[in-house]
Amino acid sequence: MSMNIDVLQAAIIFAAPCWIANMTFSLIVPLKRVYPAIARIDKPLDMGGSLWGQRVFGDSRNYAGLTVAIVLALCAWLFFQSGDMAIKILFTFVGAVLGSFIKRRIGCLPGKKVIVLDQLDYMFIVGGIWYFFGWESGATVLVAMLITLCMQPVISYGAFFLGLKDKPY
Repeated sequence: MSMNIDVLQAAIIFAAPCWIANMTFSLIVPLKRVYPAIARIDKPLDMGGSLWGQRVFGDSRNYAGLTVAIVLALCAWLFFQSGDMAIKILFTFVGAVLGSFIKRRIGCLPGKKVIVLDQLDYMFIVGGIWYFFGWESGATVLVAMLITLCMQPVISYGAFFLGLKDKPY
């Protein structure tokens, strides 16, 4: 039983920076309403470009999100002296961008939900990198993904009902 609690605790510690970063990206929507400067940098990373007839990433992956990722990563590095946390935050953004890229390639229209990919895009990237380099055990990464898969929809719907997100996923 102690082993399971150790893996659960390790999974939460491992994934917490990713979860916080992912939730913080959602704050861009309400912040744009309050701070017009954010809306000015809320331009798509793909600049409206397309690949194979579909947008490269879509409007939801933008420079405002990239800016938030960089600021969060710098704060993690400066205040917590944690390069590990900073890299997880940056790769959380990269994972979300890659998830959007995949959704466009499979023909998913912008704003449409793709179960599992919408919840785990960033965890596939961060977890995959940490596991590949041996920085985290497979059990810890798997438990972190399972927690994310269960909690992400609940948190997303809550943020939607509070007006913090435009869509409930």
